[in-house]
Amino acid sequence: WVVASGGAVGAVTLGDDAGVRGVVAAAGGIEAGAAVLEIPLRCCVLAADVNASPVGSVARSAAAAANLDRPADVALAFYVADDAADPDNARAAYFETLPREFDELPRRWPAAELDALLGGSPARRAADDARAATRLAFDAVVARAGPRWPSFEAYSAAAAVVATRSFELDGPDGPVEALVPLADCLNHSRSRDASYKIEGERATWHATRAIAAGGAVHQTYGAKGNAQLLATYGFCYADNVEPDGSHNDELEFALPAGR
Repeated sequence: WVVASGGAVGAVTLGDDAGVRGVVAAAGGIEAGAAVLEIPLRCCVLAADVNASPVGSVARSAAAAANLDRPADVALAFYVADDAADPDNARAAYFETLPREFDELPRRWPAAELDALLGGSPARRAADDARAATRLAFDAVVARAGPRWPSFEAYSAAAAVVATRSFELDGPDGPVEALVPLADCLNHSRSRDASYKIEGERATWHATRAIAAGGAVHQTYGAKGNAQLLATYGFCYADNVEPDGSHNDELEFALPAGR
């Protein structure tokens, strides 16, 4: 579908990335500087699409009126939930690839599992807060928008899609919020293998170094500690270290001078 729409994905395929499904280099590998993915913007879900749609525009206004956090993300989630329900939608091929379940996210875990795995930690409270925030956003928007809106289950899944898969692309006119087919399968590493930008009517990823055939292609989700990675994406690292050797899970304490 992406290729038929004018994109290019010949350098990569979906495969195993350390036991997790991700984007890997196809046969022949990828040279440094080569294009990894070229995704037409018309295949992407952009903020402009959300704002131009009845569901998206009403949801964004309602979220802002309710003083919800990140109203643009709330509107994007409602838009995706509504759009994905239409099998004749122009992006139906993309929506079919999106997960329906996000059992790796703590906000979706049963209370007993949260207590067993996160009990006594701030991450336990953060999971409850995230679950409550999802419900609050749905109720606040639907109360202002009226009937015939996506169900809470559809919105909750779409909100997880937005949290785990959306990008802020740097375009010539500033950042562009987007869901980008195939690129949303790139896994995270602070030592990333690809960088992206908007070139004309495409979002393009280029290799930052040579990648051997079968090697994983990563991008960075940003400098985040394990608690944030777990809450937002549903994974964490045993050794969450930055390229410069610093550690996102270390806290510095200033001790009083000795007497």
